Amino acid sequence: MSVYAITIPCFAQMLRSLTTLLAKGEERAQALSFDAQNLLVSRLAPDMHTLARQVEFTCTQAQEAVCRLTRQALPRLATPANMRQAGALFPA
Repeated sequence: MSVYAITIPCFAQMLRSLTTLLAKGEERAQALSFDAQNLLVSRLAPDMHTLARQVEFTCTQAQEAVCRLTRQALPRLATPANMRQAGALFPA
């Protein structure tokens, strides 16, 4: 079994799930007439990072794994400032 077969499908599924969750969060915010930005700055617990940082960490984990396995330079992702940027960190 190849390294690709072990890693890429897992990361792809994780990122697709994250895309779906972010879209549902944005839809819900619109349905309830509140700013979706509030979701990105929210935390599930006081000692956790914000949702925006969690999205950044998730994307960085997938990207760094691929870069390290292919011996490419490690990129630096920025923390998303809004829901559109959060969804744009990874391809659909």
